[in-house]
Amino acid sequence: MSSKILWNHKYVLDEENYFYSYLYHIIFHKKYITRKNYSNLLDIKKLTRKNYDIDTLINLLQDFMKKNNYSVVDPFDQSMKLNKKYFEGFNFLSKNKIPLKDYIYMNTPLFLRKFYTGLKMFVKGK
Repeated sequence: MSSKILWNHKYVLDEENYFYSYLYHIIFHKKYITRKNYSNLLDIKKLTRKNYDIDTLINLLQDFMKKNNYSVVDPFDQSMKLNKKYFEGFNFLSKNKIPLKDYIYMNTPLFLRKFYTGLKMFVKGK
């Protein structure tokens, strides 16, 4: 993460990336955009009222994602819904295009991954 900043002894996203990650979240993971979501966006980026409508926000996100070669990703977590209402104009990466071993690894609970790693090390005698 080249755009990280140190805040409160932790690395976090810089303001621009935080804004666009939040915008991505409310566009693709929420059923609708609430007044609170708009308010949070305004607080993060100091937007003006002309940037307030959904079409302008979608265009901002599309431009940012194209500039950085990002894609909309199909969530691995089946409980996380993907709002497909605004897909037009975005690159989409399906989980079907991700290698099976990576898909399994990302969907395996952390405690099982740690157990498996420990078991491998034990068997190898380390």
